[in-house]
Amino acid sequence: MPFGDAHKLSCTDWGKKGQGKVDIRHALAEFFGTAALVTIGSGAATTLTQSGAASVHTVGAAFGLTLTALMYSMSHTGASQFNPIVSVALMLCQHLSAAQCFLNIFFQCCGGMVGAFILSAFTNVGALAPNGTIDMTGALGANHKMSAAVTDEKAMMAEIFGSFFLCMVFIHCICNNGKAGKVGTDAAPLACGFMYYALHLVIGPITGCGLNPARSTGPAAVSNMYLDQLWIFWAGPLIGGVVCGLLGRQIFMVDHEEEDRIAAYNAKEDAKELAAKRLLQSKEGGGLKLVKAEVELVIHDGMPGHHSHAIQGLHDSLMEMRNEIHQLHENEKEMVLDTKGSE
Repeated sequence: MPFGDAHKLSCTDWGKKGQGKVDIRHALAEFFGTAALVTIGSGAATTLTQSGAASVHTVGAAFGLTLTALMYSMSHTGASQFNPIVSVALMLCQHLSAAQCFLNIFFQCCGGMVGAFILSAFTNVGALAPNGTIDMTGALGANHKMSAAVTDEKAMMAEIFGSFFLCMVFIHCICNNGKAGKVGTDAAPLACGFMYYALHLVIGPITGCGLNPARSTGPAAVSNMYLDQLWIFWAGPLIGGVVCGLLGRQIFMVDHEEEDRIAAYNAKEDAKELAAKRLLQSKEGGGLKLVKAEVELVIHDGMPGHHSHAIQGLHDSLMEMRNEIHQLHENEKEMVLDTKGSE
């Protein structure tokens, strides 16, 4: 069978073919998407803190819903990451070229900075905030250790495992392809957005749930706060993303396109076999009719009124067999066309 290697990864092939190639429109979409993610998600942490209504649920919902909307609206450009660690994980799965990955990361970080500047333009921070709040409000939602009980090691572990699980969902949804994976592809924005929201419920009280170096860097740099902790929000997510990307190629990625090709090939072979069986049955059935007509001709040969009747019966049998064979050929053509259309 020419399609016997069902485990060959088409995403790997795509990555090799696209290695070194970049799409500036893709990178620009990552820039604007990351800016929107930081403005809305970090903005929820900032403005809700000012009003006293901040919680991991509201901030997590802001990030999760924004990510879902961005992925649905911008995926046609190839942009659907808005996070450096996701780009790295997809690159390691060879779903994204190395050149495109690093270009995306640059634009994502720039977008995070722009988003933080936009946020600072319309929010009250520091001493101007209600009750003089200078924590999350003053930092424009920058990530940091949320309490003295959170050590560097605990913050690092939270960011590593949270990033691993987030990247795992991205790889499952984006890298798996073909008709067999169509449902997962269509639902990718919802799956990634829900996962981002759920991780906020667990990691939010520990580190504010970074999991995105571009999201962490922008607010921290613009507000000039928690810069001494920024290394945690780069090292932790990158470790989680790299490990997930390395495992993803071997574990998480399924080549549904190859499965579709195998199914189409098998369907075509089954159609040919079925058509051959029906043709044989038709020939056998027609042969019996032909023999019957010949016997009838012999029996009634020389008897008045029966000779022409036997010839007419033989003619009718031959025409019926001819029509059956023609119909089988037409059915075979339709089955082959349907198989090619499914490919």
